[in-house]
Amino acid sequence: VDTDVMLTTKAIKRKENSLNSRLFSAFRTGTMMTSTSLAVTLTAYFILISPVLKQVFLILSIGLFVDLIATWLGNLSIIKWYCEKKKIS
Repeated sequence: VDTDVMLTTKAIKRKENSLNSRLFSAFRTGTMMTSTSLAVTLTAYFILISPVLKQVFLILSIGLFVDLIATWLGNLSIIKWYCEKKKIS
């Protein structure tokens, strides 16, 4: 959710740069946020001994990976289309 909110905020509410540069900035920030979270959850998965905690961190890792794909392939194109349609630039 945090990357979606950040992407929408940078694309729609900010006006200082072109739409593509705002989207690229959001992409860099969002992938860095998700990558650090993914690194932590995967590290915890491989370090922990408890099978319950391993399952929790595996599910979190899978969710972060799917969110990465959904946000930057799905939502990015929808928000870009919306901004171009409404002439937000």
